Amino acid sequence: MPRDLPLKALLLICLAMAACGPGRDAAPPAQPGEAANGELSPAGDRHPGAIVFNDKTDGRVWTKRAAEVPRTIAWVEAGAKWVPVVRIETSGAPGRREITAFGPGGRFLETSIQAPGPR
Repeated sequence: MPRDLPLKALLLICLAMAACGPGRDAAPPAQPGEAANGELSPAGDRHPGAIVFNDKTDGRVWTKRAAEVPRTIAWVEAGAKWVPVVRIETSGAPGRREITAFGPGGRFLETSIQAPGPR
């Protein structure tokens, strides 16, 4: 996997490909009084509950509670506000995956692309 991908993209790839097992998520360290998982945003907002993962390449769909994933997966900063991620879709081919995060009401939040690095 390329080393120049941002941490958030790597985490999305890991979860979307179901490569992370319980306890292996790389959440950022919690600040005093803060949850290290996705249950709370950095601003203290509570996540609506769950994230649906839809891997269109492998034809699999599964759900994880926000508390089971790192905060960097469960929240996206949009302008000056933190928006909860409620759906992540993965499409593409085994060598190139596109991972798209959506918020409540189907709101597009961001897309990351996993592809081999230049040779």
